[in-house]
Amino acid sequence: MRTRFRIADATRTKDPKSESVYNATRDRLRSIFMSAGTSILGIVPLAIFLRQRSEFDRGLGIEIAGGLAFLTILTPTVVPTLMALLQDFSGDRRKHIIGS
Repeated sequence: MRTRFRIADATRTKDPKSESVYNATRDRLRSIFMSAGTSILGIVPLAIFLRQRSEFDRGLGIEIAGGLAFLTILTPTVVPTLMALLQDFSGDRRKHIIGS
């Protein structure tokens, strides 16, 4: 949500869109890594502790922790890029509809 406001501010102040996307992503990195890190650390006991009949739990814990780690890397890279591209597309579309 904060990224959207940064890009809207950039259009009002005529800053380059790529710079506003970068700044918004940089501002959110700490919260993204903190929330993902606590979730991954909470799953670690499920993945590493050996108990009787824990084969299913161990596999599930590894899958969840790996998925969270992978998506934590994707969130600050792919999402802002897609948002900037979609905003470019919607801006071009508006220009064609309005006729300016």
